Amino acid sequence: MHTSETAFLSRLGSATADPTPKPQFDSLPRHGLTRQPRRVRLGLLGYGTVGQAVARLCRKSRDRWLRRGIDLIATSALVRDRDRDREPLPYGAAVVDDSTQFLDRPHDVVIEAMGGIEPAGSLVEQALGKGIPVISANKSMLARHGLRLERLARSQGVELRFEAAVAAGLPFLDCLRGRPSSAQVDRIEAVLNGTCNFILTRMQKGASFVQALSEAQRLGLAEPDPSSDLKAIDPAEKLAILLGQIPGRAVEVDSIERTSLAGLGETDFALARTLGGVIKPIAWADLASATVEAFAGPCFVPAGHPLETVGGVENGIVLQRPRLGRLVYRGPGAGPEVTAAALLDDLCETLSRPQRSQASWTPPDTGHEICMAANTSWMVRLEFPKPPPHPDELCEFLASHGIWAIRWTTHGNGRCAFLSNKLSRRKLEDALVALHHASDCASEHIRALPFETGENSDEETLPD
Repeated sequence: MHTSETAFLSRLGSATADPTPKPQFDSLPRHGLTRQPRRVRLGLLGYGTVGQAVARLCRKSRDRWLRRGIDLIATSALVRDRDRDREPLPYGAAVVDDSTQFLDRPHDVVIEAMGGIEPAGSLVEQALGKGIPVISANKSMLARHGLRLERLARSQGVELRFEAAVAAGLPFLDCLRGRPSSAQVDRIEAVLNGTCNFILTRMQKGASFVQALSEAQRLGLAEPDPSSDLKAIDPAEKLAILLGQIPGRAVEVDSIERTSLAGLGETDFALARTLGGVIKPIAWADLASATVEAFAGPCFVPAGHPLETVGGVENGIVLQRPRLGRLVYRGPGAGPEVTAAALLDDLCETLSRPQRSQASWTPPDTGHEICMAANTSWMVRLEFPKPPPHPDELCEFLASHGIWAIRWTTHGNGRCAFLSNKLSRRKLEDALVALHHASDCASEHIRALPFETGENSDEETLPD
């Protein structure tokens, strides 16, 4: 059994049944003083890889649901193609391809596992409008319409829960929703894409990009078309959802800077090791000022940082809080079983406390702001067609353009790399263009998190 399934079953088994009838389940019978299991009719929007994992875990955990006082029955699933080969739904549930027919069926709760913005968004909106609580792992839909759908759910007195959409195996969104001090965040640093983290971990150990990607696809961690992961679309969407849970910091997801993994190679990982760190797929946001700065993509992470050792398919989130220190979350973040377990955890919360949403924070209708380009440190790789200039000469040239090399290393004849002070992408790229014209030097650069001690920790951003 997958570890995420084991953890979910353990949580379910240790929970205590709530005998109080709930408004959205008030049609369920109660017989005298003998408490009968509450029959809960589950509808699945989508019955692909994740939907089938949900059905399998429901079947495995049926006895524990019953001991908790809940008779959970998957009654129907909406699919695009009824003729596609898939696992049969348990208990003879109907598989339909007509959305009206699905929505007209009696459901006490809906799990959305379709993916994509539409038709998932419209179907979730219709379900919430009918007073049906919805649980989703759909990051693309939620990154663009999540706050509007949350407001609709609150107005109907039901829940829209989506813990599985951001970091699957990490139950942390409630920390931001229900704890005001935890939501006072200055900066978010996170590994939110288990697929990319697996690929970069394998490359760190010597695999080529093609080898690491092929392995991820063979293991079911990467889609046949992995572009959403590799182009950092996936972590940018997850970051946007996370920011939407912090009052007043919702952003337009398409304004988050994204950088692809595709340009990384063996040399980059060797240089990162020499500079004292590793390369990780980072989603980052700075909330310390009136505007949000954010990016998603490969990033240098220094040794000693909490995200340095987050490897394989793991996710990790670091919330830096003013005066309160930081919160660190870490756990599994990729795979259908992990996602299914997180969806059923949300289902468990919904059934245990269905009135909770009416008392919790309702997102204000203030719109989404545009992210600003982030000022960060950078890891820069330089390649010269002939032996490079002396490091002192290079440092002097870079300094004339407002760039300071905090750490410096060489790698073979004509290659070197450095970590910079904090500055904008435009300032860095202008300086690298000037260096190319002066020396015919080629360059590549990725963002870098600063070391937590030493001269790089307290540096100031230079003005453009």
